[in-house]
Amino acid sequence: MPNKINNALDKFVRETFSNVEHVTAFFERFLPEEIRTQLDFTSLKISRESYIQKDLSEYLSDIVFEIRTLEEKPLDLVLLLEHKSSSYKYTLIQVGHYLFSHWIKCLEKNKPLKPIIPIIYYQGKRKWKAPSVKDLFAGVTAPLSDYLPVLNHIFIALNSLSDDDILTLKINSLAAALFAQKGRFDQTEPLLELKRIFNLLSNSEVDRNFILMIGVYIISVSKIQPPIIIEAMENMSSEIKEEVMTTYEQLIEQGRIEGREEGIEKGIEKGIEKGIEEGEKKGKSQVILNGYNNGLDIAMLSNITQLTQEEVVQILREHERIKQ
Repeated sequence: MPNKINNALDKFVRETFSNVEHVTAFFERFLPEEIRTQLDFTSLKISRESYIQKDLSEYLSDIVFEIRTLEEKPLDLVLLLEHKSSSYKYTLIQVGHYLFSHWIKCLEKNKPLKPIIPIIYYQGKRKWKAPSVKDLFAGVTAPLSDYLPVLNHIFIALNSLSDDDILTLKINSLAAALFAQKGRFDQTEPLLELKRIFNLLSNSEVDRNFILMIGVYIISVSKIQPPIIIEAMENMSSEIKEEVMTTYEQLIEQGRIEGREEGIEKGIEKGIEKGIEEGEKKGKSQVILNGYNNGLDIAMLSNITQLTQEEVVQILREHERIKQ
């Protein structure tokens, strides 16, 4: 099996596409025309039901949408957005597993079967395209290969989208999120890229938590220092600047660094590896408590610490921040 999904990116992508306006703008711009023109985007909604089995849940990060066609007798469809941060040759096997798990569950619950259109959204930096199922069976030729299944899908690679492609999106906050997902922060001078992201956010009506999420995500995946981030946020309000930097200082510096330091000290007595693990756990608890005291919601705290929302809630309960 492939490496586990990068939790920070996974949660960032999920948060980006949990907004129906974001999803609509993304699909209207990047789905193939022959598909796009048949869909009624006013009917699009996010499905909260998942059919992924537990043994695949940490590898297959499905985001599911329901939508209707524009036909005289509308047809209900399912759009499966499977996002990948790295290439994996067996991605279509995973997608096939999802398709049939979905339909089997529908049969078990006496629900009508709906067509599913798989969309693979790839954010990795290397060039990659998911292979066909036939490509996975080397040496199998016709007529035997004719019996291998064909899993048609739509493939959208973020690294193949030009800056102009992204800038033509109808929603600036979505464009900012895609540039952040591209992650071009390892350049010699990342300031221009950061300025573009924050300028897009300053010119859009976007929830405060979404701005904080992007800022914290950039901090967590890059080595950019606070003065550069402040300079890049020149067009943001002083309130937003202060919140981002407060979040950085309290949640990253205080939580993670203190957690690592305490873990190293314990490691002297109980073993370096175990000590770091315990210290980081306590550090993340401190991150959650500090963030909650500063008004951050559970979803944001989950994104920052890379813990599940259930784990965040448990920590808050243990420290009597919320009731049992």
